[in-house]
Amino acid sequence: MTTEPAVRVVAPSTTTASPTPTRKAPARPKPTATPKPTASRYRATPAEIYAAEVAVKKAQYDLDYLRYNGGGGPTTDEQVAVLTYEVDRKKQDLADLKAGTPGIRHHKLDIREARVYLALAQARFEWALNDPSYTDLDRDQLYAIILQWTERLQELQ
Repeated sequence: MTTEPAVRVVAPSTTTASPTPTRKAPARPKPTATPKPTASRYRATPAEIYAAEVAVKKAQYDLDYLRYNGGGGPTTDEQVAVLTYEVDRKKQDLADLKAGTPGIRHHKLDIREARVYLALAQARFEWALNDPSYTDLDRDQLYAIILQWTERLQELQ
C-alpha cells in the first residue's frame, strides 16, 4: 500500500500577509530649483573693456567726421546710416562685454546691419550705373554685394 502524504488545508484568512516582506522605499531627494547665476562665467579684463571703449569712441569719431567734414567727398544718407549702425553695434558689444556675454548675437541689430549695408550697396550700384569710370566688372561686383545682403536680410526675417 502506498501512503500519500497528508495535505493540510488552510483556510484563507481575512488578513493576508504579503508573500515578501515590504520595505519602505527610500525617500527621493526633493528637486532643487535651478540656482540663479550670481556672476557670469566670463569676466572681461580691464584691457578688453578699454579696447571696446576705444572702439566705441573711434566709431563715434568716424560718424562725426563724416557728418561735419563730409569725409572728404560727397556724403550720402546711406553712409551716415552705416556709421550710425556701427556706433550702436560697438556700444552693444561693450555692454555685452561688461555683462560677461561677449559675442552674443542681437537679432534686431543683425537685421539693421543687413538693411543699412544693403541700402549702401544699392546706392553705390546706382552711382556706378551713371559713372562712366566704372567698368562692367565693377558693376557686376557691386550687384553681387547687393545679392549677398538681400539674401542675408531674407535669412534674418
